[in-house]
Amino acid sequence: MIMVFLRKKFIAKMFYGIVIIAFVGTIFLVWGARGKFGRGTRIVIKVNGKGVTFEQFQNALRNETERMRRMYGDNYDRFIKDIDINSQTADKIVQDLLINQELKKLGLLVSDEEVDREILSNPSYYQIYQILARRGRADDYWKSLRDSLSRQRLQDILFGIPIVTKTEIEEEYKRRNEKVKLKFIEFAASKFRDKVNPSEDEIKERYEEKKEEYRVPERIDVKYIKIDPKLFEDKIDISENDIKSYYEANKDSQFKEKEQVRARHILIKLPTGASEEERKKLRQKAEKILKEAKSGADFAELAKKYSEDEGTKDKGGDLGYFTKGRMVPEFERAAFSLKPGEISDIVETQYGFHIIKVEDKKPERVKSLDEVRDEIERKLRKEAAVALARELANDLIYDVELQGMEETVKLIPERAAEVYVRQLGDESKKAEDFVKRFKEIKFEVKTTGLFSKEDTQIPTIGSRYTYRDFLDAVFELRKGDTSDPIEIKSYSGDVMAYFIAKVADRQYPHIPKLDEVKDKIIEELKEEKAKELALQAAEKLMSQYKPGETVDELVKKAQEKDLKVRETSLFARSPSGYIPMIGSAPEISAEAFRMKLNEVKGPFQTQRGAYIIQLVERQEADVKKLEEDKEELANIRRSLIQRKRNDLLEAWINGLKSAAKIKIELPEAI
Repeated sequence: MIMVFLRKKFIAKMFYGIVIIAFVGTIFLVWGARGKFGRGTRIVIKVNGKGVTFEQFQNALRNETERMRRMYGDNYDRFIKDIDINSQTADKIVQDLLINQELKKLGLLVSDEEVDREILSNPSYYQIYQILARRGRADDYWKSLRDSLSRQRLQDILFGIPIVTKTEIEEEYKRRNEKVKLKFIEFAASKFRDKVNPSEDEIKERYEEKKEEYRVPERIDVKYIKIDPKLFEDKIDISENDIKSYYEANKDSQFKEKEQVRARHILIKLPTGASEEERKKLRQKAEKILKEAKSGADFAELAKKYSEDEGTKDKGGDLGYFTKGRMVPEFERAAFSLKPGEISDIVETQYGFHIIKVEDKKPERVKSLDEVRDEIERKLRKEAAVALARELANDLIYDVELQGMEETVKLIPERAAEVYVRQLGDESKKAEDFVKRFKEIKFEVKTTGLFSKEDTQIPTIGSRYTYRDFLDAVFELRKGDTSDPIEIKSYSGDVMAYFIAKVADRQYPHIPKLDEVKDKIIEELKEEKAKELALQAAEKLMSQYKPGETVDELVKKAQEKDLKVRETSLFARSPSGYIPMIGSAPEISAEAFRMKLNEVKGPFQTQRGAYIIQLVERQEADVKKLEEDKEELANIRRSLIQRKRNDLLEAWINGLKSAAKIKIELPEAI
C-alpha cells in the first residue's frame, strides 16, 4: 500500500461497495434512457401500477447484453446459450422498480443537494463526473450516483453491519486457501470428431428445431471517411506570441504548483473492526517506535524494520513529494503542520497508526514560461487540430452529397487548407499556399462490410464500446443516407476522430436458408456428438472401476490405448472453477474439494470432453497464518459482511416481489 494513494484507495473501496449494493440501479432507469426502438409505447412490464414500455425494455436489454459480453468476452456465445437474457433483464427491471418504490415510500431517496455535495467533496466522483460531462453523459452519472447512494442508505438502515464471528472468518480463510491436486483421465471430445458425420435428416431437423436461433440480425455496410485530428497536429503553426498569450491568461489557474511536502512514515496497521483491546496494543507498539524515533534513531531504518506499509517500507518509508488533497485528511493535517526535520506524534487514520517525519517542503509557486513552453505548444496544437478536423468534416458533408465520397476524398487537402486559413483569420494568407502540406496526409474511403449492432467489433474501425456513438448514428440512417459528422471521444473526453458515413447496404433481420447455415449446423452437431461419445467412453471405462483402484490401474482397462493419466498442480477454489491442465470446470472443482483422499469419481463433462478424476493430495490452510496477515483478515471480514448484507437485501427484495402486483408480457420475438 503506497500512502500517496491512500485517499484514492479509500474512495475506490467505498465506491466499489456502493456499486455492489446498487444491484441493477442503472440498467433501466438511467443508462437505458437513450436509443430508439420499434413498437412504441406498448407496456410490457408493470410493477404496482408503474409501467415499462417496450422501448425502455429494449434499452435495458441492450445494456445487459453489453455487460455480459464484457464479462464473458470470447466465451459469450457459448455461455449465452444457457441464459434466458430476456427474463434476466425483466427480473432486474422489476427489482429496480421495487427498490425505488420502497425508497420513496420510506423517504430514503438522497436529495439533489446531497448528490452535489458528494460529487464536490469526493475527488474520485468529481473526476468521473468531469470526464462524462465532456461526453455529454454527466446527467446519467449523476442519476446513477443518486440511486447508488440511496441504496447504500437503505441497506445501512435496514440491515446495519451484520456480525461476523471468528469461526466464520476462519472457515472462509480455510475455504479460500485450501488446495488440492488431482490425477485425471481425459476423454478429449476433439478425438471423437472424425467419427461424427451428421446425416442430411439430422441437419434438416436441427435447422427446423432452432431456426429462430439462426436468425440474422439487421446488418449494414458502411462507407466512411475518417478525419483524425492527430494527423493535423504537425501541420499547424503555433507562434511564440500564441504561447506567451496562453501562458499569461492561464498561469495562475494551470501552472501554479501547490505547496509540497516530502515525508517519510511508519505505519502500524489497524484491522477493520478491531476490538478496543487490539487497538490499545497496536497503539502501544506505535508509541514505543515513536519514542525510538524521537530519541534520535535513524527514521529510515526504523521504517524498514517496523513499518507495515509494503509500498514504502523498503524505501525507508519515503513517500516522495505530495500536495494537499493526496492524503487522507488526518495524515495531511499532520504532515503540513510539521517543519523539515520534525517528527509527528501518533496520527490515527482508517489504515492504522502513523508516525510521520517531514524531510523537506516546497512553497507554492508559479512555473516559468520556459518550464511549460513545450506543454503549452502541444496543447495549442491539439486544440487547433481538433478545431480544424471538426470544421473540415462539416464542410465535406456538402461535397459528399454533391460528388460522392470517392471524389470528395481527393478534395480534402484543398478543403483543409481553406479551413486552416479561415481559422488563422489572417487575410494576407492564401489557401493555395497551404495545400501542399495537407497533401502529405493520406485520406481514403473505407468500407466496413456487413455488421450488426450486436457485433463486438465494427470491421475496419474498432470496438463497439469505443465507437458506440458511430454505431448509434449509422443504424439510424437509411440506405443511401449520409450522416452528419460523427464525433468520437475517448473515455477521458479527448476527440479521437470525426466520421462522415454513408450506408451502402442494409440487410433486414431474417431467418437464413438452410444452405447458408449448413456448415454452422454441421459444426454444432459434430461438437455435440463428439462430447456425447467422449462421455460414453468415459462411462464405459468407469463401469469397470473396482473400489480401491487408482486411475493408473483403471486406465489400463481402456480400449483407447492412447489414454494417459495426467496430474494437475495444486490449486485453490476459484470463481470460474479453473483447474490447471483441465481449464474451466466448476463441477469438477467443486467435487474435488468434497472428495476423500485417493477417492476416484466420474465421469464429469466439460466443454473439452469428459474426465475421470482421483484426489491425490489435499493441502489444508494454516489458520495460524491468518493472525499474522492483518490485511487478509480485514478483507475476509469485509467480504463476509458484504455477503451477509447482500443475502439480507435479496431476501428483502423477494419479500417485496411476493407482495407486489407484477405483470410481465414480453413479445415472443424480441
